[in-house]
Amino acid sequence: MAAKRYTDEYLIDEVKRITKVLGRPPIGAASEFPGVGAATKSFGSWEQFLSAADLTLVASEGEGEDIKERYIKEANEIIRILGRTPKMNDFDDYRIVKYYFGSWQAFKDSWGE
Repeated sequence: MAAKRYTDEYLIDEVKRITKVLGRPPIGAASEFPGVGAATKSFGSWEQFLSAADLTLVASEGEGEDIKERYIKEANEIIRILGRTPKMNDFDDYRIVKYYFGSWQAFKDSWGE
């Protein structure tokens, strides 16, 4: 069996560092957190890893209001220009939308689908 490449302490320190840079926890993609595979293997899941680092999958109440407004505006533009309801793949990464709104349904509810 191969030795761990990263220690749990290193992974937690690194996710906290990246959280400060991004202004939110990484979404669980290698593009935002290169150690995502090691973290999920070591902690059991991305959610458990974030919990161990005292972070969450969902923004706290009132966090990112300007970002939420931008996503709502973007959704309304998709409706206006394309004449259809926005889809998850209309956004760079729907997991970021879910982070700020709590769920895709809550996001849809925010722009009144």
